[in-house]
Amino acid sequence: MSQPLQAMDRATIRRQVRLLINDAGVDTLRRRFLDGDINNRINQGQLDIVDKTLCLSSQTISQVSINVSSYTLPTSCLFIERVAYSVSGSSSVFKKLEYATLRGMDENTSLWESSGAGLPTKYFAEGNLITFYLKPSATYYYKINFVPQPDTMDEDTDVPFTVASNTNDWLRTYDKLIVWYVVFLCYADMGSPNAAYWEAKYLYGVAQMIEELNAQPDRSGQIQYRPK
Repeated sequence: MSQPLQAMDRATIRRQVRLLINDAGVDTLRRRFLDGDINNRINQGQLDIVDKTLCLSSQTISQVSINVSSYTLPTSCLFIERVAYSVSGSSSVFKKLEYATLRGMDENTSLWESSGAGLPTKYFAEGNLITFYLKPSATYYYKINFVPQPDTMDEDTDVPFTVASNTNDWLRTYDKLIVWYVVFLCYADMGSPNAAYWEAKYLYGVAQMIEELNAQPDRSGQIQYRPK
């Protein structure tokens, strides 16, 4: 019986990076890169992967206030996947809202800002706010499915692609992409021709990850992907 793939924690990722860039000497004073610099790039790498592949998913359900159209998005939200609104006041029965843009509302829905309240049919997002049209006329619920920002790896025992202590172990096979990303940046800093090889390796790995996750990136507010 096969064993689950072991997660690469921050210390393991950093160690593999040093080995691949020949910077793992015992004398730490002679190393080219500080641990802190590599650690920062490890976090940068996992965020770049999530940004490109939309591999993480989260959900929040909140209640609206009557005649209040705008609400703050979750602080960890990178991209909205889907927004739905309860049709009967239940927090378990929802209907998907139509995606819109502020410009589109201004062009296609005259005086939308001064419209009366009712059951929302559309939404748009600007900055950290989500706005509903129509303004809610009752204290119903809305649900947002979104791609969250992964937790920062602050300790050497932290593993990639963790969100609110959920380690998303099904993504373990992609931990190595973070290694390749950091190796690419380090070689680029050194002005080494090896940088091109590792950049291509990383980007190819990301493309494979997107294909394997059956990702269909669509950052206009639609569902982007669902893992197979």
